[in-house]
Amino acid sequence: MIEITIITVVKNNLEGIRKTMKSIRSQVFNNFEHIIIDSNSSDGTSDFIRENLNPQTIHIRENDSGIYEAINKGVKLSKGKFIGLLHSGDIYFSKSTLKYIFQNLNNFDYIFGNIAYFKNKKIKRLWNFSQSEKLSPFKIPHTSLFIKKEIIDDLNYYDKNFKISSDTDFLIKLSKKPYRYQKIEDYIIYMEAGGVSFSTSNFFKKAKEDLIILFRYYRFLFIFYYIYK
Repeated sequence: MIEITIITVVKNNLEGIRKTMKSIRSQVFNNFEHIIIDSNSSDGTSDFIRENLNPQTIHIRENDSGIYEAINKGVKLSKGKFIGLLHSGDIYFSKSTLKYIFQNLNNFDYIFGNIAYFKNKKIKRLWNFSQSEKLSPFKIPHTSLFIKKEIIDDLNYYDKNFKISSDTDFLIKLSKKPYRYQKIEDYIIYMEAGGVSFSTSNFFKKAKEDLIILFRYYRFLFIFYYIYK
């Protein structure tokens, strides 16, 4: 049985996919599959992936409506018990990261840890949520999440109607269920700063999606959650 499926979504990011695939293939743990959902890249990304396929790597190249539809597609194709995301351009914190993750899964339904944002090889921000704090969907670094596939199915996947903030919607749904979780104290991922949700051009679109999501779950208390978030 495959223990972990890693899903990478990419479109026209040749340099990023090189780093990500190298990081994944350097892992000392090897009971995983890597599904790359490639949205018809035209910059050489698709060629690079095809030229570097191995038995653990599945390459799907086709159009999609955005990152969350692509993630859903990867989850449905996956054979792993647990699902983890590693976006193009992001890398694992060390060669032992997946081994460490596997050793900490135990009897939990999902686990998560810390991430570090980098740009131009410099750390720009550390996301470190203390285990002593009360669990909040707004404190879980989404890309650090390793979660049972069956739970994603139970939560009805990611809402692809939200193009930027569907991860917020997903984490709120997750936090409202009595699943067993563990927060591990180590850093898991170096995440490249400057993604879609951090883009200045998408600021108002993200804010609108956030408000719709928060109102959906918290009604007129949503403004307090937005300030807190």
